[in-house]
Amino acid sequence: QDLLPGSTKIQRITPENFSSKFYVQADKVVPVEVVSDIQMATQYQMVGKASATPDSIVLFGSQEALDTIRLVKTKTVRATQLRENIKETVQLELPKGVQAAQQTVDVVVNTEQFTEKTMTLPIKVKDIPEGMNIRLFPQSAELTLRVGISHFADIDPSDIEVYCQYPTHSTAALDVHVACSNPNITHLRISPDKVEYIINK
Repeated sequence: QDLLPGSTKIQRITPENFSSKFYVQADKVVPVEVVSDIQMATQYQMVGKASATPDSIVLFGSQEALDTIRLVKTKTVRATQLRENIKETVQLELPKGVQAAQQTVDVVVNTEQFTEKTMTLPIKVKDIPEGMNIRLFPQSAELTLRVGISHFADIDPSDIEVYCQYPTHSTAALDVHVACSNPNITHLRISPDKVEYIINK
């Protein structure tokens, strides 16, 4: 009333009551997930995954809101016929009700030309019971693998194991499996993928 002109009087205030909600602001560090839609050019592949810098951010908000958030995604990074590395600043898709220390991250996508390599490896049989012998037909398999050109010379047959499991029941053929310890090898193809066998005591 004291702030109004002398001849002005307050007749009514609507609403007479109002409520407000207060909370103690909390913070939480969450990882950043890069969302991408990238089509590579022929004979090119991504090296690893698209990465964000920083790879985590600090969110601020109510503890209730923060408890429901496990990560923050970027807006979709798109590229077609990609042949070269890319680096761009990308907006974050922030959940409602929270704020962030920053609104963007730098996304990097590394690319490399790849080539294919073919090798022939023996097929091992695992878990052969004591006193039993098994013979496979054929006894080796041909593998075709994809590898980045920069790692081509690093490929060694010891990186790859070709094997079958000893049969626990009667079956016409055994599945051929491949285990690879070299992370630079991708898109393995094997022929044959099944082998016949004879078991002798």
